[in-house]
Amino acid sequence: MITLIKQKVAGVFRNLLVVERSREQSAIIGLPERALLRDLVTVVDAFDMSNAILTREKTATEHGFLLIGTLLLEILASHGLQEVGACIGDVFNPNIHHAVAAVPSASEHNTIAKITRRGFTYQNILIRPVWVDVFMKTTSNLEKEKV
Repeated sequence: MITLIKQKVAGVFRNLLVVERSREQSAIIGLPERALLRDLVTVVDAFDMSNAILTREKTATEHGFLLIGTLLLEILASHGLQEVGACIGDVFNPNIHHAVAAVPSASEHNTIAKITRRGFTYQNILIRPVWVDVFMKTTSNLEKEKV
């Protein structure tokens, strides 16, 4: 039980460090650029949510809508905004990932279970970490490993 509490405290501390590093690094970018990029990243989020809702057999309107989202990402990339790579199953990295939920697992530990929001960098500076759900072994499984 104490080990689990230590792990949770360590996880919270790592997340706080990521937020603090992000704040320090983003101070390098000019305030107008930073504000614009953060606003545009929320537009990308809206396109991602809409894409998840749309049916597989897209109408012409839905297809056009998705093309606008793709064009937005291409324009942002041409100006230096890059997506932070993350895949389900990758090891959680507190430097580029932000854990938003822990998913109990019998076998996997400290790996990405789900990507909630994409993360972005600008000129190699983290604008927003990738928001992820992370697999965590349950307490009973952790205790069995100690024995």
